[in-house]
Amino acid sequence: MSTKTVSRPGVRRILTPAETQSLTTSIKDNADDTAVINHRNLYNPDRVNTPAERETIERQKRVLAQGQPDSINKHERASLENRNKQDKEWLQKNMVPKSHVMLRPNPMDPQYRKAVNEMARRENSPEFQKVAERFKNGMRQLGRFEDANLETIRPSSR
Repeated sequence: MSTKTVSRPGVRRILTPAETQSLTTSIKDNADDTAVINHRNLYNPDRVNTPAERETIERQKRVLAQGQPDSINKHERASLENRNKQDKEWLQKNMVPKSHVMLRPNPMDPQYRKAVNEMARRENSPEFQKVAERFKNGMRQLGRFEDANLETIRPSSR
């Protein structure tokens, strides 16, 4: 039985600073583990230098390299900002407003049930998820990591 890796063509996810830091730390820790024998009980060369461990380190390095933002020129930046503006407007139009999200959880309240159902139908749709991922990647490409959080663009009310 063979396992087949399925990747999403055309989708390249740009990493957040926290993800980049986590991968960098993990790669560094593995390099430190293989470099120095700190104590006889803390170093296990059989565990650290296995093919599986080396494959994990190489995969982490590839993810780190592929997840970095590209260098873009002024024209590409303007085009990306325009597309992000359109995506932001579309997302805001299809998001449940904060006034509905902040309702107290009460299954018997019809307004609460309506808000939950609307959020499930709209914000969990494949189309919404695709636009949201494109918007977040665009904001990360522009270096606006704080703005990539969808909650920052959620409208207050309708």
